[in-house]
This record gives sequence, C-alpha cells and structure tokens, in this order.
Amino acid sequence: MFKQIITAALAIVTTAVVGGQAVHADVTSDTAATTKGSITLTTGGAITLNQAPDLDFGQKPISTTATTYTTKGSAPIQVTNPGFTSGWSVSVAASKFTTGKYDLKGAELTVNVKNIAAADGSNTSASPDAPHNAIEPGGSAVNVFSAATDAGVGVWNNSWDTVILAVPAGNVAGDYKSELTWTLSDAPQ
Repeated sequence: MFKQIITAALAIVTTAVVGGQAVHADVTSDTAATTKGSITLTTGGAITLNQAPDLDFGQKPISTTATTYTTKGSAPIQVTNPGFTSGWSVSVAASKFTTGKYDLKGAELTVNVKNIAAADGSNTSASPDAPHNAIEPGGSAVNVFSAATDAGVGVWNNSWDTVILAVPAGNVAGDYKSELTWTLSDAPQ
C-alpha cells in the first residue's frame, strides 16, 4: 500500500513539474539532448507575369538600304514564382509592323543583350534562361524567358538592353505599329 501511494505521488509531481505536456527530446547524456525544428512553407498564389516591355524605336529617317534601328525595352520582363517547382516560360508574338495601309516588309526583331537577375540578390534558386533572341513580326510566338523544373523561384527580371529592328530596303515611310502578345505558361518549354 505504501509503495502505491509513493508511485501515485511521483506521477502527480512529474505531471505538475513537466506541465502535463509530452517532452520530445532524445537525451543522449546528462549534458546533451537532440530536438527537432520544422517549418511548412506553402505557395502564396500562382506564377504571374508582372510586366513586359514596350519597344519604341522612335522617329528615324527612312533609308534606301537595309538599316537597323536600336532601342531598349521600357521595362524588364518580370515573373513571380511563389514557390512552385513546375518551372515556367514566357513567350512573345509580334504582329507585323503596319501603318494600317502598308506593312514593314521583311522586318526582324533581335534581342542582343539580355540581363537576367533575381529581384532579391540573396535568391538561391537556379536562374531562368532566355533561350530565343529572334522574333519575326507576323510569325509564331517564341520562348524568350524560361525556368526549368525546380528553377526560377522568386521574382526574376529579364531586361532587354539592346533590341534591334532590322528593316530591309524598299519599304515606304510611315508610322508603323506592332502589337506584342506575351504569354506565361506554368511549365518550361
């Protein structure tokens, strides 16, 4: 009977001292213990295309020979990936440069200098790539910014610092416009 009372009292004292909660430590000696830390990170939304550049080549004199005109993108292509591993890609299609009456025949767009950087310099994700640099106005969409599976997590910018519009001889003067259509896919291409 005395043994049962001592065991019951010891159980009550242990519960009061430990606070009634389970202790999860692997005690390896009287002076060390091993515990665990954990965190669950969840995605904060969808992969998004935040911005894309306009291309303004300005007002230039027409030439009787093939000529190239140069500009910069007005803003970087910017993609936000809040933690997905699927990868992503951005493609662009350019309509023909047209005045409404005349098309700029044979025109080609080329991106010569692309600067890819994470918006946060401490980003540890693998960098996206800019696989294509030639865009044919009136042609098919081309992949211009892409992250492979497990890459391109965070906010990434692709700045087009040198864009060239090549115009062959034989075109007429006019105010030519092209519409650039940007498409984000949540899978690499």
